[in-house]
Amino acid sequence: MTKDKESYVVALTKTADQMLGKAIAGKDGCRTDPSAEEIATEHFKGFALSGAIIEDVRKQLPRIRTTLERDFGRRVYLLSRAYYRYHRNTPNAKLTEVDAKSCVPGMGHGVDAHGLRLHNDEADKIFTESMKQNTKSSTAKTARSVERLIGACADKRMALEAFGEVMEDIARDSRPSKPGLVKKATEAFAARQAEKKQLGPKT
Repeated sequence: MTKDKESYVVALTKTADQMLGKAIAGKDGCRTDPSAEEIATEHFKGFALSGAIIEDVRKQLPRIRTTLERDFGRRVYLLSRAYYRYHRNTPNAKLTEVDAKSCVPGMGHGVDAHGLRLHNDEADKIFTESMKQNTKSSTAKTARSVERLIGACADKRMALEAFGEVMEDIARDSRPSKPGLVKKATEAFAARQAEKKQLGPKT
C-alpha cells in the first residue's frame, strides 16, 4: 500500500472511529454499525458523492477494520449488504442462524463487506457466525497443508525431522493465549449440548 493510500485509510478510520464514539455517547442519529456509504458521507461532508467514491470506501473496509482494532482499540467486524437491506433493525434474539450467516461477508459468492459494527454483546449471533467462518476457513487451510506435508514425508520428498519441525511450528502457533478460558468455554458448550440431549427434540 502506498503512503497516500495508507494516509487515506487512516483518515477514513478516524472518521469511522468518531462515528462510533458519537454512537456510544448516544448522539442522535449515530449508530454503532455504519455502512460504507455512511462513512463516505461523513468523511466527505459537504461534497457530492459519486458511486465510485462510495465503492472505494467500501473496498477499504477490511483495512479500516484492522486499523480500528489495532490503533483505536475498537472491536469491530464486517457486515454484508444483506445486513443493511434486511436485518439492520432486526433484534438479535429474532435472528435465525441463516439470517446471521447472510450478514457475514464471504458467506457465498460475491458477498462483500458493506459496513462494520462494534462488537459489544456476548450474545451477538452475527459475530459468532463471522468467527465460525474465519475459524473454519483457517482450519481447512491448515488441514490441507498438513495433508500435503504428510504426503511429502510418506513419499520421502521431505525429511522426517523437517516434517516434525513444521508440525511443531503449527502446534505452537495455534496454542491459545488463555488456555484456562478455552477450557471453561468448551466445558460450558459440552454441558449445554448434554442438557439439550436430555431435553430431547422439540415437539
